[in-house]
Amino acid sequence: PDAFVVGAIGNVRPPKAYDVLLRTAALATLLNRHMRFVIVGEGGGALLEGLLNLNRELGLRDAVRFAGFRDDIPAALRGFDAFVLSSRSEGFSIATVQAMASGLAVVATRSGGPQEIITDNVDGLLVPPDDPAALASALCRVAGDAALRKRLGVAARRTAETRFSLASMLAAYEDIYRDALGRRDPQWADGLQRGRPGTGVAAGLTRAEPR
Repeated sequence: PDAFVVGAIGNVRPPKAYDVLLRTAALATLLNRHMRFVIVGEGGGALLEGLLNLNRELGLRDAVRFAGFRDDIPAALRGFDAFVLSSRSEGFSIATVQAMASGLAVVATRSGGPQEIITDNVDGLLVPPDDPAALASALCRVAGDAALRKRLGVAARRTAETRFSLASMLAAYEDIYRDALGRRDPQWADGLQRGRPGTGVAAGLTRAEPR
């Protein structure tokens, strides 16, 4: 069979926990010899050198590739069969949302931001941080179950489109803005909601500005 490619996207920094991902890869490739890992992101210095040394020590030269910086992330995502985020600490992960929007099954750690994006076992899988065995198990589960992979990928794309598209996020911000203004001026906010002339968001911004 062809290789099953697991991709990670993010610059090489300590919070990304790529050392954990390498140990995960060592375990996962023992369970599924067709698994391959690609790490996309800029890196250098002692941290990258240490990761490359660990990669060699774990015997992963053929299984893990550090691809470096790429400015064509959509193309990179098309080369993945699944997406992984191994972080110890993570804010709102744009890369995770991009992967979900592309229809990939996502496995991520409960490192902060991912829990706000992913519903476990609905549109992705969540595992504890700093746990290579749990991460490897989840990735092997995804790799070995095409139906699960498809279900997670379809739900992930739906989540990205309904919750994190530009239109949906702008609508959410408008709701927050309307609620805040309504507490100060209920009649004016009611006019905004009904779309009266001159009461759109741009007009509201003008009105809210101190003079």
